[in-house]
Amino acid sequence: MKRKKSLRQRLHAKAWTSFSKFIRNRDKRCITCPGLAEHAGHFHHGTVCGKYSKMYFNEKNANGQCLKCNYFGSGKTSIYAMKLVKKYGPDILEELNPYPREELKSEDLLAIIEKYA
Repeated sequence: MKRKKSLRQRLHAKAWTSFSKFIRNRDKRCITCPGLAEHAGHFHHGTVCGKYSKMYFNEKNANGQCLKCNYFGSGKTSIYAMKLVKKYGPDILEELNPYPREELKSEDLLAIIEKYA
């Protein structure tokens, strides 16, 4: 029997759908290659910073990526880091590191949904 998702899980899924669409529309192209932005790829991904952390929805931590780079290339983090510096300036890596482990609450997820819907 399939377990019912919690309210927080459902809100997270909806927030991610809205946020991801915003990132892909903003960037249009993959940050790590000339391909189209099919995904919203993370510099610090969910397994590193936590899927429910505020960093997961940070606009500078998420950038357009193609399927090849994001999924099959595991994000191509070394190229990603160089492109972040080019896009946001030399202090961006320091700004994103150390990443905060601040957990999102349901209210935070609702605010993300409202902001990016």
